[in-house]
Amino acid sequence: MRKILIFGNSGSGKSKLAKKLSAAEKLAHLDLDTLAWQPTNPPIRNPLAESEKSIAQFINTHSGWVIEGC
Repeated sequence: MRKILIFGNSGSGKSKLAKKLSAAEKLAHLDLDTLAWQPTNPPIRNPLAESEKSIAQFINTHSGWVIEGC
């Protein structure tokens, strides 16, 4: 299964590309912002260890994926 990692600056189109690739190839999609930031105003950074655990869990759960973030 394919594993695709997309990194880029904010507004560079990485989310749009990741969504298109994941839909076209039937791959799981992970936006790293959903793991990095708490949904507060202003956003608060989640602990790195928590984000790392979530990424590992995602990778171990899916045989093919697209991960994107800054």
